[in-house]
Amino acid sequence: PIVIILRDGVENITSTRPNYTSDTPDRVETELKNTKSIVLPKTIKSLPRLFLANSTKIQTMNLPDSIKSIGEYAFVGTTFLPKEFYLPKSLEKFDFNILCNSLPNVLFIPENVSRITNTEHYDNNSGGSWYPDRAGDRPVISTETMEIHIKSKNIPSLSVASTSYSSSVFQNCTIYVPSDLVDSYKEKAYYKNATILPEKEITELTFNTNEAYYVGENFQLSASYLPSDATDKLILWSSSDNEVISITKEGKAHCHKYGKATITASTSYGKLSEKVDIYVYEPTTGVE
Repeated sequence: PIVIILRDGVENITSTRPNYTSDTPDRVETELKNTKSIVLPKTIKSLPRLFLANSTKIQTMNLPDSIKSIGEYAFVGTTFLPKEFYLPKSLEKFDFNILCNSLPNVLFIPENVSRITNTEHYDNNSGGSWYPDRAGDRPVISTETMEIHIKSKNIPSLSVASTSYSSSVFQNCTIYVPSDLVDSYKEKAYYKNATILPEKEITELTFNTNEAYYVGENFQLSASYLPSDATDKLILWSSSDNEVISITKEGKAHCHKYGKATITASTSYGKLSEKVDIYVYEPTTGVE
């Protein structure tokens, strides 16, 4: 199917792919060859291992905040994820290998995450067979340049492939952490290679938009914020009525029909939000 929509009430998705180590991501062929869009329900709690591995035609998929777990290599080889990737609010454990070959520029890791794994399995056999002497683990993030925001008030435990990578892992990353934990992160063996900086959250948010538009109009929402030097500048957008005004998380809006919708702008993980009512009118076609 071109579009897959899962109904509310679905909590888990299972996969027909075998869940064993030799099923490496580079050898997986997508089961969703023609699917372009997936709509997940607000009740979904988990996504399986290799869920969308190498599903190159998928253009859009939502990730509800209800998701608690995402299996290994779930999004490897895909291209639909945003370059500023906001992990679901309920996520409890994060494996960097879910993003192998699909790494964002900016990554937001929520408060509930208590464990981070920076490991991928690899097989360097030219024949494609899995042999212990030519296979193993290595870090996903080692020489890559990334900006990472860790929101947890406690330092998540970190699993890495091997101590032999201790001099390189995260070395080109800037990691923003709660201000009172900066020194503690710098003392940790695998975080010490990164540039550790205190997170500065947005404390004031103001809408910049008109309050009336016409059916068929497209517009870009924006908001100003304080402090101007906030390090977490992510603002997410939503509409109370997508049949009147649909809106992407980046604030691109389209007016569909006459009515009113409440538009919400919120900072990452909803720490601060502002709302405005926007009215959509039918254009005048004549006067009698």
